[in-house]
Amino acid sequence: MPAPTRSVIGIAWYRPEGYLRLAELMADGASFPKTYASWRQKALRMERELKRQGATPVRIEIEPEAFQRWCIGEAVATDSGARNRYVKEVLAGQPVLKD
Repeated sequence: MPAPTRSVIGIAWYRPEGYLRLAELMADGASFPKTYASWRQKALRMERELKRQGATPVRIEIEPEAFQRWCIGEAVATDSGARNRYVKEVLAGQPVLKD
C-alpha cells in the first residue's frame, strides 16, 4: 500500500530586512505583528502545527517591491487575499511577475 500523500501548504514568509516595508505596503498592515521577531514566532508556531497535522509547509518568500508590482499587475489590493493567491501561484510554479 502506498504511503499517504501529505498536503503541501504554502506559507507567506518574510525577511527581517523587508518586514516593516511590507507591513507599510499592505492594506491590512496594521494587523501585522509590530516586529519581525513577533511575526516569526507566530509563523514558526503555525509551521509546527501544520507539520503536526501531517502537512508539509513550504515557505514562500514575499519581497515587498516585487509583491507590490505583482498586485498592480493583477489589479488586486495588497491584502491577505492577494498574499494567499501569490503564495499559491508561486507554489504551483506559475509565473507571478509581469514585465
